[in-house]
Amino acid sequence: MLAYDAATQTVTVQPLVLVPRNGTLRPVGILQQVQVRWPAGATWSIVGDLTPPTAITGSFGWLRFAGADISAWKMQATEQDPTAIPRQGAKSDAYFEPGSQPVSVPLAADAYKAGALVIRAAQLLLGDSAATLAAARDTDPTTPHAQVLLWMASVETLLNAAAGSPPGPPVVNPSYTTITAMGQIAATTTKVKIS
Repeated sequence: MLAYDAATQTVTVQPLVLVPRNGTLRPVGILQQVQVRWPAGATWSIVGDLTPPTAITGSFGWLRFAGADISAWKMQATEQDPTAIPRQGAKSDAYFEPGSQPVSVPLAADAYKAGALVIRAAQLLLGDSAATLAAARDTDPTTPHAQVLLWMASVETLLNAAAGSPPGPPVVNPSYTTITAMGQIAATTTKVKIS
């Protein structure tokens, strides 16, 4: 992939493998405005950014050729185009599927983990690309349970003190000041940004 147009979700690509033509392996020229096949439906999509490769790093993918003339559908969403040409596997009917690295250059070690689904990106936006609300994250991953237990013990101390004494303002437990990893989470939108 040489360039990506995010607005149209099309790429300029240079096929890297030779293809057979008339009994000989030949290079394929650069293809323009090749549609990117992102996973998507009418109300959802999973779309990432594509960066041109430098040396053997960057965005690779599979270039596939449709079995029929898809040009009118691709450019104008025309269904059952009466002007379609009876052709198969034409370069103008190609689409690009991002992914698949060469075996000699696999994804980075932080892109996978046994038993887990890893979504690796500089930012993860949920809802749509305008997401700005930060996601709640554990600020102390070494002792998250200890923070919750400390808070619960403080609440229990206050409740016990209130139950055994006449009504009045509760005594503030000094252990509240040691709780640093807990706070109020305000989630007023369905759009979330994680970076």
